[in-house]
Amino acid sequence: FPTRRSSDLIDEKIIIENSKTLLHQLNLSEDFLSREMNELSGGEKSKIGFIKMTISLASVFLLDEPTNNLDLPALEILENFIKKSNKAFLIISHDREFLDRIVGKIIEIDEFTRSARIYDGGYSNYLKIREARIEKEWGEYEDKQLKMKRLADAAQSRGRDAEKIEKVIRDKRKQSSKVTERAVGCNTGLRAIAGKASKQAKVLRRRVERVDEEGQEKPKSRLPLKLSFEMSERSGDKVFEVKNVIKNIGNAKIGPIDLSVRYGDRILIVGPNGVGKTTHVTMLLGQMNPDSGTIEAGCCLQSCYFPKYRQLDNNLTVLEQYMPN
Repeated sequence: FPTRRSSDLIDEKIIIENSKTLLHQLNLSEDFLSREMNELSGGEKSKIGFIKMTISLASVFLLDEPTNNLDLPALEILENFIKKSNKAFLIISHDREFLDRIVGKIIEIDEFTRSARIYDGGYSNYLKIREARIEKEWGEYEDKQLKMKRLADAAQSRGRDAEKIEKVIRDKRKQSSKVTERAVGCNTGLRAIAGKASKQAKVLRRRVERVDEEGQEKPKSRLPLKLSFEMSERSGDKVFEVKNVIKNIGNAKIGPIDLSVRYGDRILIVGPNGVGKTTHVTMLLGQMNPDSGTIEAGCCLQSCYFPKYRQLDNNLTVLEQYMPN
């Protein structure tokens, strides 16, 4: 094994000091470092990845959904780290507000062509420019289709003119038992007119072909998402009534909690990672019992739980996966 340089030891000391500072900023004690990873919540695991990133000596960072499961203080620290850093960041994220505050360019991978387009600015600016581009492409496509139709109609009209004149010439031949000098001269003039109309029709058809060969495809757009949700039976006015609920998890205690949820309420549960937000939800669903206190559910209540980590059955089709049992 190669001998460790003194600079390596200095870097290691700096890393340890920086990680202790970050632990404090993330509301984590130094005892947190000795905990087993399987004891940590999803947000706490995300914080470990975040600490590892911030003490890295990398010059470019590739971040895949970095905001997932982070609490508000950690999100603020992450944003400040990216803003103050002079390193390069390539970020995959669906957090639109985060992207608006952080990024200077958006790379869009087209879902139909799998090609990439680059837009300057944040997410909101990207949406505006993208919408303007799509409208322009549709306008150009419709103008081209209209031009092709006009040329095709003109070609068809001149072709019909030529056919009508040729028919007149044939009819005159049948009516004349004796070809006179005057009839010959008349037919010669009509043939010249018919030839000119036929030539114009060919020129117009070639122009249609040239416009078509320019290769502008019909712009593709997403199908509109139209969903309707009908309730066969609504719950009572009382959804949940939580009174003095306490739950002990290891050395941590959640509660006491008092909460009243009424029909139509929309409630956000916030707090640092690891304080028991998910545990509280699972107790409401009856998947975990409190150590003390009561949780009373309202009548006719049907719950749908969308967890952080979704377990899907690989033996089912997509349709079977989300159809009710």
